[in-house]
Order: sequence, then C-alpha cells, then structure tokens
Amino acid sequence: MLLEQLNISNAATISLAEWQRLLVAHFTFLAKSRKEKNRSVFALEHGLRPSQVKIITTRLIDDHRLNAINKSYWLLWVVYSTELGYEYVGDEYWQSFEEKLRYWDSSHRESIRWAFKEFQKQFNGITPCGTWANNFSIISWPITNAILPEDLQYQFAKLLFLCRYTLKNVSHQNASYIGKLLGKFAYEFSSSRFLNFLQNEELVGRIALALLAHNNDVQSEDFIYNITLKRIIADIEKKQNARDLMHGARREIKPRILGAANHDKSKNNVEGVNRSINTTRNPSIKPKLALQRVSENKWAVTIEIPRLADIIDTPLIIELLKKSRVKIAGVNSNWLPADILLGASLKRKLSEWPLEKPLLYFEDKESSLFDLTNNISISNAPWLFQLGTDGQVVEVVNKNIEVAHEYLILTYNDQWPESKLLFDSNIDCKGIYARHIKIPEMLAEADEKLLISLGLNIQKSIRIWPAGLPAYFWDGNGSGEWLATESPCLGIVVDYDFEKLKVSLGQANTYFPGKTSGNPTFIRLNPLPVGSHTLKINLYSAGSIKENVECYVNLEIRNPETWVRGTTMHNGLAFQIDPYSDDLDELLGGKIQVKVFGPQNRSIILNLDFFMGKEIVKTISSKPIPFPFNQGELKKVCEQAIKDDAVIYSQKLRLRIYCEDLGHKDLIFTRKIPPLRWFFKSVDRSPCLKLVDETDSDQSLKVLFFDLSEPEIEKDISTETFSQLVSLKSRCGLFLARRGEHQTSIVISHTDRVHGFDALSIAPKLNENRDLHIPGYLSFIKTWITARSSGILSQIHQEKVVEASTIKLFSHLCGTRWANGEKEFIDGSNIIRSIENLARIVENPTIQNTIKNKLLDMQYREVDISEISFWLNRLFKRYNICASDPLISFAMDFASRPLSFAGNYDQKFSSMINHLIANKSILRSCRLVVLSTAKYIDPNRNYPLLLPSGWQ
Repeated sequence: MLLEQLNISNAATISLAEWQRLLVAHFTFLAKSRKEKNRSVFALEHGLRPSQVKIITTRLIDDHRLNAINKSYWLLWVVYSTELGYEYVGDEYWQSFEEKLRYWDSSHRESIRWAFKEFQKQFNGITPCGTWANNFSIISWPITNAILPEDLQYQFAKLLFLCRYTLKNVSHQNASYIGKLLGKFAYEFSSSRFLNFLQNEELVGRIALALLAHNNDVQSEDFIYNITLKRIIADIEKKQNARDLMHGARREIKPRILGAANHDKSKNNVEGVNRSINTTRNPSIKPKLALQRVSENKWAVTIEIPRLADIIDTPLIIELLKKSRVKIAGVNSNWLPADILLGASLKRKLSEWPLEKPLLYFEDKESSLFDLTNNISISNAPWLFQLGTDGQVVEVVNKNIEVAHEYLILTYNDQWPESKLLFDSNIDCKGIYARHIKIPEMLAEADEKLLISLGLNIQKSIRIWPAGLPAYFWDGNGSGEWLATESPCLGIVVDYDFEKLKVSLGQANTYFPGKTSGNPTFIRLNPLPVGSHTLKINLYSAGSIKENVECYVNLEIRNPETWVRGTTMHNGLAFQIDPYSDDLDELLGGKIQVKVFGPQNRSIILNLDFFMGKEIVKTISSKPIPFPFNQGELKKVCEQAIKDDAVIYSQKLRLRIYCEDLGHKDLIFTRKIPPLRWFFKSVDRSPCLKLVDETDSDQSLKVLFFDLSEPEIEKDISTETFSQLVSLKSRCGLFLARRGEHQTSIVISHTDRVHGFDALSIAPKLNENRDLHIPGYLSFIKTWITARSSGILSQIHQEKVVEASTIKLFSHLCGTRWANGEKEFIDGSNIIRSIENLARIVENPTIQNTIKNKLLDMQYREVDISEISFWLNRLFKRYNICASDPLISFAMDFASRPLSFAGNYDQKFSSMINHLIANKSILRSCRLVVLSTAKYIDPNRNYPLLLPSGWQ
C-alpha cells in the first residue's frame, strides 16, 4: 500500500511498525530515483498528510512513556523531529520535546542524532553543513531536513524576488551555483538564522530551483518531492507579501533557468550578433567620474562607486562589511558604515585626487576586504570630459574626441603646451589640473599631433550611438552602460563607402554587408552577463586610405537595482549606524547613533518593539520627526523606554523607521550575552543584582564597587555572594566583576537617598591630589563610560561622573580654567561664540587668533580633518611653538582619542605627556581644533569631550 492511498480510517488501524515499514519503502524509492543525479533526500519529503502525522505523533508519544526512544521506530522519530524543525522559529528547540514527551531526558538527544545519521546513510539524506551546523551539531539535522522552516519562508521569497534578474541570465541547473548566487544578496537580511541557512549552498539552490520550477511545466520532482513542494508553497502563499514576491520572481524568470527554450519573438528587423561568452566571468566595478560647474570657469569633481553586491560571492564578506567602516581616497568625510557599499551606488565629492590604490580604505584590515577592492580604481590619466550643449558633462572613457565639440581634460601635470585649442579652467580638487579644449570643424596637422601628445584619440569618420531602447548611460564617445535584462542595440554610420563591417564580441565574430556613405547599420546583442565587455568594430574598404579602420565600444553591464515596496533600497531614504553595532544596551545608553537621511519635505516615525522571546512586551512610538533628523529625538524615545521594567528584561529590539511613501526600515538590536554578566531587576521598587558566571575559569572572581558620591574610591566586595538576586538597599554606584579576561560592569542608581530634582543633581566628590597617573585615570574613566546603565537616572548619574572626571583630567593637563572652558564649549549652542571664548584660554597670543580665524572660516566650507591637522603642524613650527613632529603628532592623537591610551604604561608615553604639561599651549591648541571640528561635524554626539566626531 502506498502512502498516497491511505485514508484516515486505514491510518488509524496501522501500527508503528507498519508505519516504519511504509516510510522505509517510500524513502527507498525516492533515494533510487535521485541516485543517478546524486541528489539528496530530505526527511520532510515523507509524503504524509497532516492527519497521518498527527496519528503517528500520538502513538509515538504513548510508546515513549514505555520504551523511551525505541530504535525500532527510528525513522518515525526522524519524521517527528523534522516536523518540529519545520515549525522552529529560532528559540529553544528541545523545549518542544520536553513539553510533549513527559519522560524526555537530555540523554535522548544522542538517539535523535543517531536516527538522522541512519537516515543519511540509508537514503542519501541531506547532511547539515556550515558554521551554524558546527555550533549546533544535533538540532541542525532536523532543521536542515525541514527544508525551509516556516519562519524563513517570507525571507526566502524576498530573496528570490531580489535575485530575479540575476537568475534570469543563468541557463543551467547546478544547485550549488544557484545557492552561491543567492548568497550574494545576503546583505539585504539581518536575521542571523537566515544568514546561517544561506551557508548551505546546495540546499538553498535546490529549494530555489524547485520553487521556481513549480507550475512551469518543468520537472521539479528531481529537486523536492512534489507533495512536499506543494505544502511549502501553500504555506508561503498563506503569507500575502511572500505570495506576491514569489509570483513576481516566477513571472520574471519564467522557465529559462530550468533549461526550457528561450524563444525571442521580437526581431524587429534588427540585425543580430551571435555571441559565445562565459556567463560565469567575474564582474568588474569601475568608479565613474563626473564634473559639476561651481562657477563660470570652475568645476568640482564627483566620484560614484557602483554597488559592490555584484562582485561579492560569499556571505562572509557581507558580514565583514556590516562590521567595518570605510573611507574613499580623496573624499573628505568621516568613516562610513561599509555596508553602504552593498546597496545603491555611492556618490561623493572629491576634495583631493586619489593617487594611490586601493580607492577604498577599510577600518578593519581584513585580507578579504582588501582583495575585494584591490582592483577598484579610477582609469589612467588623462581624463577627458565632454561638454554637451545641454550643460551635461560626461566622462569620455575611451578618450576619443570629435570635431566641433568641447571638452575638459584633467591631468596631474600643470605644464601645458601653447595652443589656440587650450583655454584656462579651474578644478576644485587638489592634485589635479584642467584645460578647456575647443575642437574646430577642421583640425590642422599640428593640432592633431598636440592632441595625440596629450593622450587623446581623434575620431573623424565613424559615429556610433545607442539605438532603440536608450542606454542607462552613454558618454557619446563609445562607452555606455546597460542592464543585464536588456539587449543593447547600436547604430553605426560612416561618412564614406565601405565593403564589409566586422563586429567582434569575445570569441564571436559577425560580418555585415557594406553600405554607402551616410546609411546606418544597426546591430543588436543578446542580453550580456554582468561585467565589462568590449565590442570591436572593423571597417573594410578596398583601395581606400580608410581601409581596415578599427574602433571599440565599451559595454558596462549591471543588474537592476531592485526596490521592494516597504523597504528602503529607494535612494530617497538612507541610514547610518555609528559606530556599527547591534548592541541593545549601547543604543539605549546613547553610545550608538542612528542617523536617518531623507527629503526635506518628509517626516519619519520611530517605532520601538521590545521582545521577550517571540512576544512583544513593550511598544513605544515617537511623534512625527521632520528632516533633517535630530539625533536628540531618538535619545528622548530611548530615555522613555529605559524607565520601563519590561524594557530592562527584554532580549531584542526592533527599531522600525517609517517614512511615508518611502517605506520603512527595520533595525534589529539584541542584548549581548557574555559569559560573565550582571542581571538587574527591581523587586518592590528596590534594585536587585545577580551575577551570572558561565566562564568556566579557574581564576578567582573579583567584585568591586564604586560609590556615586566618591567614584574614585574602590571597594572590594568579593566576599559578598551575587549568585542569587541581592537587594542593594541604599547602594548607588558602579558594580564591576572580573574573572580572568572577562569583565562586566553596571551603574545602579535609585531614589532612596535623594528625591525629586535633587536626584538629578549629584556632585561626585573627586580626590584633589596633584599627582595624577594619566594611564590609570584614563582606564578609570573608560570603565565608567563603557558600563551598562540600569535606567535613565543611572545614565544621568553616569554622565555626571564622566564629566567630572574629564574636567579633572584636563585640569591636570591643561589647567583648571581650560577644563571648565571645555565644559562650557560643549554645553554652548552657538559654535561661533564657543570657539571665540575657548580660543582666549589658549593663552598664547601668537597663535590663538590665527587658530580662531581658521576655525571660524570652516563654517563656510567642508571640514577637512587631514588639511587642518597639516596646517596646525606648520603653524607650530612657523611660530616656534614646537618643532618636533612626533610630539605634535602625539598631541593631536591624545587630543582626539584620549581613551585609546588607557592603561598605556610605556615610558615614551610618560615622556610625551610631561612635555605637553610643561608646554600647555600645544595640547590646548590641539583640543581647540579637535573639539571645534567635532562640533561642526556632529554637534549632538554623546561624551564629545572624549569621543569627538570624525577623529576616530
């Protein structure tokens, strides 16, 4: 009897042994049918109806009461475990066993693993692989065999939709290759479980092929058993958004990916070019240069970096990009989140010409990131730009010039030959020089030689242009950009008669008959794979001096940039997290900034959903916030959140940012779970602490307490027991626990000792001794800054301690008047007045006015940190303030990132600090420059005294 033939009445009378026999026969048949193509079998392909699964489950639970895991029914346990895996949502898997199996014991887990290995051995079952499978070596078996668990189905549908243009150009059924292609789009997803799922390329590819083959008259049974496939599709289509995405993906891809014929019915009398191109060639990413008119005869240079998603072939690099930050050579800006390169192209103004390679600098020195961008660079000098009659200025990549046109040429050298063709022009970019070229209708031989000496090519007789559907980009001189979904069409016209035209693309050559002067020839190419292609055109005309003329057309092919409604691949809305982190406590503590950029006439709403497991325990929404976005608005919402106990105990936050018709963006923040951590809870309005220690370390545990009123005094409370919740009574301060290399700290504050507004205005009492050990004191401040706060009151008190300690630090280094001046500078709302007031306290008339004027001038132009650092170095030397480059460099380093020197006991460090204390105007000047530029860049940053923006 086959499984399909069983009805409910038959099923109710069948024993577990008979079910075991039927399933063995079923999976044996599946394994034999896939043996030739060496395709694995999934346990979810059992073919049972829900009613049959329910009957087997009930009997299996009854049998477990008597026999625990009965290995006679091992295949039934595989099916049961896989069904639980299909319903798995990322929480505790074994909890499902404990809830349903009364006598379940953790030792039974090994029996489940054995059963799955037996399934793999007998039926060529799927084997879990990847990092996640290594870390979760038992539950990875049932979850992998569940094919596509329910909570991943929407994300997978979205992935197929995003990849539809890429998949459209794939013409084979290699599941691993398809899985690898899909993995390139992992940057769109933040779920760590889904990213782990994508690591199994063979599995991902098979699911994609089966889902896309469904209802396309293509045999999908080779990939997934048809009954199982219908079940998965039915579950996907229960979710409205997922159903729409799947239909959109199938509609675009059609059956081509699965080997069906691809008939093109739209010839339109256009002559075609056959091609033979390797579709797996590596795409190239070429930055684009453009000019923008600043004034009548002055130009600014912009560079556009195309998105890197097209050249990434592994989720590992995507993870590295999400954790790193990037700078573009020649662009005056702060560090940017590196994953900004994965979305739409990135355009920036060049302040200095990028001479060196690579063009992109990553904060993390990972070799994978260096290899990724090693070949991303601008083209070689000279650079030619054509001035259109409509005011457009586009780069001419192949450096071809035509008569009766105007151009701008850029080179490194400012030495230009004398010529009536060249006119002065200015470029607002250091390290590069420009001339305006006007080409007449007729060129003298001397002028031709001059243009050739400048590295330009003269094109007289052939005109090429995009025909039919416009190119995405065309420079008018033989270089263009098309999408991978398009068939590029070109028109060619020659001003003389020719006998034959040869077009070459890769290894393919196509010949066209000759035409008379002025009659165009049209060619159409089939859609090309993503990357750079060169089309070579040869003209043959016997007996003519024009015989065997050769020219080239550069074809840049890229995938369309997909926008899914409700997401923010739309260029009108952008986000930046600085520093990049998904730590919930750091966000609530104000140590992470979420910056939102969008159109001036729009507003956003911040919606914070806090989760405990799968349940939302608290939701907080902001009022509409207009652009430009003020970071203080997010801080207000976070301050409101941390007053709620439900937020304190929550494990995850979904920050959803709505922006009217531009859609929304979800940012996920989670609480980190280190092996050594404090757990805080309020019991009857009394703060309680518990220390969770999972370090397995042999070293002794040390617990220290620093009171808010006297934060510098360390009290050893290691003898107290914090293994259970301990009431803190009236103790307010920082609790620090340390075991070996693990350390955790939390600031606790409550209103038992003070009430009302007095609770906010604490005045930490600091030791007034004159001998301050700088490295140790920096470590002390760093401990307070990095500590987690237990609520809004704790956060306020924590900032008070940091502020008082910072003033003490710079009082020692630069004098008390200067330290208080820094505090007033940060609190001041008028940056001009703040700079003027702080500059007076430099107390060196020789340089303070010069620095002040330089800083005030920065309000009218873009802040260039490198330039002002170099300028300050020269200023010190010009006025004999300091001639030592190492000391000036150290002063700028210390002024901009003092916490990086915490715990530095090097003798050289002590020597440098003593020099700065002896000549206070050096460090004062550096701090003035650092704090002023930081306030220009980001006036709302937390702890700006110690973490100034732009100088990280």
